[in-house]
Amino acid sequence: MSNKGSILIELLLVLLVMTVLELLFFPYYKINTFHHYYFLNNYQLNQLEAMKKGEKIILDNDISFNAKGNVNQAKTIEINNHNYVIGLGLGRIYEKR
Repeated sequence: MSNKGSILIELLLVLLVMTVLELLFFPYYKINTFHHYYFLNNYQLNQLEAMKKGEKIILDNDISFNAKGNVNQAKTIEINNHNYVIGLGLGRIYEKR
């Protein structure tokens, strides 16, 4: 009969350890994914804005789009240990792993 109480305590200890580990490591992952999606959305938004207005738009990272939305030069940008490769022409962007 006394064995039932110890199983409950063990289960609660395991849940406590898992919760502490999640709280320690999850915010770091959340911040990195936020910066990743923020950069991609900002990039695409400015590219569309250049096409809509028909004028050149320059971003913070020395990336500029002409009136057709094409990027001015191909390059690799590092943001938070993520490398983004921007292709020449249409300005396709992908993450280099």
